[in-house]
Amino acid sequence: MATTVDEKPGRAAHTALGTADDVLSDPGRVDVRGELAPHPRRVEPQLMRVPHEIIVRHVRTEVVSLEGNGHLERVGWRDNETGRIETHGIRHVFTMTGAVPGTHWLGGCLALDAKGFIKTGPDLSPEDLAAARWPLPRAPHLLETSLPGVFAIGDVRAGSLKRVASAVGEGPIAIAAVHQVLHE
Repeated sequence: MATTVDEKPGRAAHTALGTADDVLSDPGRVDVRGELAPHPRRVEPQLMRVPHEIIVRHVRTEVVSLEGNGHLERVGWRDNETGRIETHGIRHVFTMTGAVPGTHWLGGCLALDAKGFIKTGPDLSPEDLAAARWPLPRAPHLLETSLPGVFAIGDVRAGSLKRVASAVGEGPIAIAAVHQVLHE
């Protein structure tokens, strides 16, 4: 299993290490886009528990493709200094944005609000669903995007509170909805 973490500078190391801790029971690789955190004393104890060979840091890169058949299988990113594009087998992507969402790479795949945040659930208008060709007779679940079975939580979601505690609370809600979708 490989995981990619897309982070703002200063938070990448913390999230990558937390993610690496979570995946240690399922060996893989954690690819991190972003700079290392400015607080090495807080990161250092975590580094001691994580095998360094599974963390690969990519700076000045941009996600350019998400590929798969029914689920995420590959992620492509471009090195913005060289222009080189790499595609790797990755099954999970965690994206973290701030006041300005980094969603331009979605390239019209999902309905976005005027500021570029991902619209979900009741925030999706009939026009959004028509433009996305929503194929299901049901309305999208609370955190579901305009693409059935794809959910958005945290700062990247339109209408979110942009707080860690909110994103943490949205996670289990999205997981419950994923289970519901899988049983449809």
